[in-house]
Amino acid sequence: MFIFTEPDNGFCNDNPCKNGGKCIADDHSHYCECLSPYFGDNCEKKDINDLCDNHPCENGGSCYQYDASYYCHCISPFVGEHCDMELGLNDEGRLLIHQPTGTYSVCLLDWDDNDASVACRFLNKSGKGVAYTLPHSKDFKRLSYLLNCEGHEDSIDLCQGKSGDHIDISCEDQGDAALKCIEEDINNLCDNHPCENGGSCYQYDASYYCHCISPFVGEHCDMELGLNDEGRLLIHQPTGTYSVCLLDWDDNDASVACRFLNKPGKGVAYTLPHSKDFKRLSYLLNCEGHEDSIDLCQGKSGDHIDINCEDQGDAALKCIEEDINNLCDNHPCENGGSCYQYDASYYCHCISPFVGEHCDMELGLNDEGRLLIHQPTGTYSVCLLDWDDNDASVACRFLNKPGKGVAYTLPHSKDFKRLSYLLNCEGHEDSIDLCQGKSGDHIDINCEDQGDAALKCIEGMYIPTTSIDAISFTYRDNFVQTNI
Repeated sequence: MFIFTEPDNGFCNDNPCKNGGKCIADDHSHYCECLSPYFGDNCEKKDINDLCDNHPCENGGSCYQYDASYYCHCISPFVGEHCDMELGLNDEGRLLIHQPTGTYSVCLLDWDDNDASVACRFLNKSGKGVAYTLPHSKDFKRLSYLLNCEGHEDSIDLCQGKSGDHIDISCEDQGDAALKCIEEDINNLCDNHPCENGGSCYQYDASYYCHCISPFVGEHCDMELGLNDEGRLLIHQPTGTYSVCLLDWDDNDASVACRFLNKPGKGVAYTLPHSKDFKRLSYLLNCEGHEDSIDLCQGKSGDHIDINCEDQGDAALKCIEEDINNLCDNHPCENGGSCYQYDASYYCHCISPFVGEHCDMELGLNDEGRLLIHQPTGTYSVCLLDWDDNDASVACRFLNKPGKGVAYTLPHSKDFKRLSYLLNCEGHEDSIDLCQGKSGDHIDINCEDQGDAALKCIEGMYIPTTSIDAISFTYRDNFVQTNI
């Protein structure tokens, strides 16, 4: 993770962004985040085709335009692409959708307590949601949906599977979605001091979480983490000392373990043959490498998983102190790129039109719009996995070409060798090397059935950033906002 602060370079001093636009500066220039319906380099143009002018959102729903589409944020109890459907419960707890064409029960894929809890909150019913199903009633027609809530959302249309995401699934073997909203006394979960060895208790919803201090781990901070002389990771419990089988054990996990155990240096992960001196526990850790504590990793320190460890060794690590003060002193970033050091590595922030790990490749377009990479070894066309308009828009911006990017492919030309990459932009990035799949992330994929990436930069298409009171929503091009 790289954290950048906005430089105070004077580009925004004259407030170049008109009509309420926000000025954002980088090292070399600025850009404007425009409010609907304005667009343009300085938000000086107005989109006369504002999709929200027609008031497509019914029943008090709020309309937000994004790119060439719009999204309706509905108020309870209304849902759907245009907030034109009413959500409710009958006396059985059966979830119902009322439309002008009739009342429908709902077949929900992966219907669970997270989904039910969000539904309770959205319907202004207090308590935690408990999901269950009822046999399908012939009194109602039926709709099938994907909801996929994480449980913390305040509105159903904020879940990953939106309220209008109708999916065509076979519901013959599934019942109708139903729920109960159960009020619970959740004020005393931490009063019992469940976290041992100085751990801090934090209550969340109807559960709690123990934030442990070194060297203790586990759901209740009741296990002690340590290393033996071999570097073998050990967990000490009252029932004995255990070695650990960790799924996808890597240097990121090891670095967090070093930091948590107050050992200086970068972690290097390896395995040792399982020792019969120790029983064994299996876990999923899944750290990104920046976490200060093991219990902040995605796979928490108490997430025991049942995996077959017969072919896996015991997790072990070394904490290696490195001289990391000179990685940028060697000026690894070419063509004017800026070097930023992070942990025991560095990152090159490239300026247009250069890309790559060391800003040593030049990006360009030919007359067909074919994306090309020029290297000393030759000119390459590009096979990009999941190449879409978000990626193309960032490429246009990076290449200083005005307008919105439209992605397409051309048949592979034998005039060029080919490179394959993952780009994975969200659309708002100013530089290709800020996308999740960086410009130097070469991947080995089969491109036989894929064309060469190509794009057009089309002026006059609306690309706003929408600010909604105190909440900012960012949506992706392929993220159609319609929802339960």
